[in-house]
Amino acid sequence: MATPDLMMKTIAHLNPDALFVDGLDDALIGASYRGPSGRTVACYDRDKCIELIIEQDDLTYVEALEHFEKSVEGAFVGKSSPLFVTFFGSEIEIMLEIEEEEED
Repeated sequence: MATPDLMMKTIAHLNPDALFVDGLDDALIGASYRGPSGRTVACYDRDKCIELIIEQDDLTYVEALEHFEKSVEGAFVGKSSPLFVTFFGSEIEIMLEIEEEEED
């Protein structure tokens, strides 16, 4: 697998306006293409971002999630903003378990 540094250089070469998230390089998983403009943007593992925030800022999961949703994921600044991916089998399973508990 390519290193975060190599991925960032490649993405920046394809889209000089591409934005990256400071401090979350280890959560970078590759590139994606945003809409009809075909802009190449950075793509991050959402769960890994939250894990890194917990480690870096010594936060609880809930605090890190709130920070991520407000200040990282919620900081859309245009077509060159990064995308965040949730892999099935991670947060989805937790959400389904919570929904099942609420139904009981």
